[in-house]
Parts: sequence; structure tokens; C-alpha cells
Amino acid sequence: MRMRRLLFLGIFSLMCAGALFAEETDYVETLSLKDGTAEWNVAVSFFDTQNISLENRYLASSLPLKIYTTLLNYQTHIFSDEERMKYAEKIIENARQTILKEAADLRKSFDELDFEVFKSSILNARQTKEWELLQKRDELNKKIRFLAEFKPEDIKINPERTIVVLRESDSSELFAPVIDKQKQFAEEKKADLLIFGQLEEMAGYIYYRVGAYSSILDRIVFEVEGGGSPDIIEGQIIEHLNDLITVVIGHEWADLTVAVLPITASIQIGEKYSGSGVFRNNSIEPGTYVMTVEAPGYIGEEVELVLNPKETKTLSVALIRNTVPPVVINTYPPGADVYLSSLWVGATPFLVENGGLNEPLMLKKDGYLDLVSALTPSGNTNLDFVMKSTAFNRDEYLKQKRKDFYFNIAGLAISIPMTLLSSGYQTRFLNSIPDATEDNAVQRQQIIFGYKAMTMLFTVGIVLDAMMAAGLIIDMIDYIKVYDNM
Repeated sequence: MRMRRLLFLGIFSLMCAGALFAEETDYVETLSLKDGTAEWNVAVSFFDTQNISLENRYLASSLPLKIYTTLLNYQTHIFSDEERMKYAEKIIENARQTILKEAADLRKSFDELDFEVFKSSILNARQTKEWELLQKRDELNKKIRFLAEFKPEDIKINPERTIVVLRESDSSELFAPVIDKQKQFAEEKKADLLIFGQLEEMAGYIYYRVGAYSSILDRIVFEVEGGGSPDIIEGQIIEHLNDLITVVIGHEWADLTVAVLPITASIQIGEKYSGSGVFRNNSIEPGTYVMTVEAPGYIGEEVELVLNPKETKTLSVALIRNTVPPVVINTYPPGADVYLSSLWVGATPFLVENGGLNEPLMLKKDGYLDLVSALTPSGNTNLDFVMKSTAFNRDEYLKQKRKDFYFNIAGLAISIPMTLLSSGYQTRFLNSIPDATEDNAVQRQQIIFGYKAMTMLFTVGIVLDAMMAAGLIIDMIDYIKVYDNM
């Protein structure tokens, strides 16, 4: 019976063999062979305790809480090469397990088929359950072949992750102790990194062990042990935090604090603007940077920073004022916003004390055109600017239209007589042209030249008349419209 069934399955396989040559599906998308997360989840558990006296039990929560609150100051984890490879292998393994489950379900579906129904439906195979199962089997075979050839290096992994410090609940930041259950707990809570600890009291001394388990690498990536009296335990663990944080953020780091005066001074480290007044970054990449500190009215300063791994550096920079005499910026009307080097510094009238040397200046006020200039050493103690209004001035407009109207009337007063005179002289010259003879050739040419000159003058007069008349009509219409508020 089993042999006969296998025979029929072979027949069906031949019937759907053409499906193997169909266009290949995008299995990277279908099997989720890609980086689908942007977070690095970190969980901190209560410390496990053994033989701890009642007065020292607070350490089981206070020490991990110190670690928890410290981790909140860090934002980014960077994958190492090992983590990238393991994470890619994990993605491929998840896809493989999904395929194996689908294959097991498919075998179960085949086993549940009724053989007699299968036998009687051969003539109409494409409409049977068997046909659908065979198509699924072919698709699974394609996935298996694709996955066998797919390499972890082909998965594009984003090396940067946003650090998220997990909470057990709204009322508790810490999770239950997880000694010897790190892998199971990390999988359950979906923690990429699990920080745990253990405390044991012996003869009045407390011995501790702090570790961190990586679910991606599937091993403990940080572990430290020590001991002492209860009053020095916290200080010892704080000293170990530098190494633990290096594991949490995934790379070496430096701690930089910069305080500048005046507090409005801008701080730029490398090509990146870093704020003003006080700058703090406790996870900056080690290396050499050029820090630029600038403020309007002060002499800018550049400082070379050399940051070593795990170094803590604090700098103070006080800018020196410029020696240029004070300058008062005035505008008409007053109240315009003053921008120096694209930074808002106040409103007019504005006093620039000992500064503003060769700095871009911009004045802005609602209802007026922006005015751009520069503060340069000119010896003047006042800079006065007139702002041009963007609003419509009705009285000024009517005044201008009246001027245009009078101009057009004056133009007509000149062009009309010129047209009439040139027309009369044109006729006179035309009527006085004699017949051509040997004695009057020169006189005849002079009269013809006069006629042509009067013709040109007449033409110019007609054009001027038309232009002045059109301008006069337009000015009258505009004047009436504005005057009547139309």
C-alpha cells in the first residue's frame, strides 16, 4: 500500500515539475533574512543573596539600582564584528526553524490524507488537496536550497542600536534574581544583555559577583568579583562600572565635559554643533578633535582635544572680549530683531559691547524687508538703518499717481504742438517741391530733405501723443480706484 502511494506521489511530482522553473521569489523578504530591529535591550536584575544579614539586604537592590540609573545616561550600542556575525547566524537559524516547522506540518498533512480519496482523484489532480500540498512541498524545497546557499555576510546589519533599559513593571525597575538562569530569562524578557549579580556574607564581609550575559553571543561577556565591608562595596562596584559600560555600549569611550564663558557661546566639536554653555558627553569616541568656541562680541578660540579610551576630561574655556569700541545699532522704526552670525542677540536699539568685528548682521521686523549688512570697524559708535516697509501706503501711492498724471499732461503739451507744426510744415514742403530742371536741382533736394525731416518728426509726435494719452488714462483710472477704495 505504501509503495503504491509513493508511486502516485511521484506522478504528481512530475505533473508539477514545471513549477520548479518559475520565477524565483524574494526569499530574503519571505524568510525575513534581514535586520529588523533598531534597539538594544538591557535588563538589570536584583542581586541574588546568600547568608545576608537583615541590615545588609538593602544592597541586593541598591547596587543594581545604581547600575540601572547609570545606564540611563547612555544612548547607543555599537555591534562588534562578532556580534554582527552571531546576529546574522541567529536570523538564519530562525528562518531554518520556521522551514522545519512548515515541513513537519506538511508531512503531517500528507499522512492524514485518505489513500482511496487520493487514488480516485488522480484524474482531477489540480483541484485536489494533494495538488496544493505538492505545491507547498516544492516551495519548501526552494526555500531549503536558498537557505543552504545563503551566507550570514549577505545580511545587512545596522551596527548602531538605541539602548533601551528595560523595566520589570511600572513599580519596579529591576527583575528577579537570575543566577544560573541567564539564557532562559534573557529569551523570556527579550533582553539582548542581562546584568545580574550575587552577594554572599561570610564573617562580616560581603563578597560580590557581577556579570553580564549576551543573548546574541550566548555567553557571559562581563564578570567581576570582589569583597569587603558593606560600606565600601558600592565604591568598588562603581569602579567596575567603566568596564561594564564599555560592554553595554559596545565600544571604548571617553567622558568629556566642557564649560564655556559666556554661557551663550556656541561649542562645536569637529564638524558637529554641540550646544552652548555646558557640554557633556559620557560616551564620546576616543580620538583627536578640534573644538571651536565662539560668541558675538568675543574672540573665538580653537582647542585641540585628545581623548583616550575610558578617559574622563573636564575643560573650561573663557573667551576674551574684543577691544572694538561699543556700537549702537539703530533702526527706523525701532524694535527690529538683531541677528549676529545667524544668532539672535536682541532688538534695536541694540548695544554691541566690544565686539561685532566683521560679523554678518541681519535685521528683521514684521511688515518690513529684511536688511543684511556687516559689522565692520569704521570708527562710528552708531549704525543707523532705515527699514523699508512691505505694507501698501495709500497716500504715497496717490501722490505718485498725481505726479505721473502731471508728467503725462506736460508731455502732451509738448508732443501735440510738435505734431501739429510738423504736419503743417510737411504739407508746405510737399506743395513747394518744384519740377526737376538743371537749374533747381540743389533747391529741390533741400526741399525734399525738409519734407522727410518733417515726416519723421510728425511720426515721433504721433507716437508720443499715443503714449502720453495712454499713460494719462491709466493714471486716472488707478487714481480713481485707489481713491474710492475699489
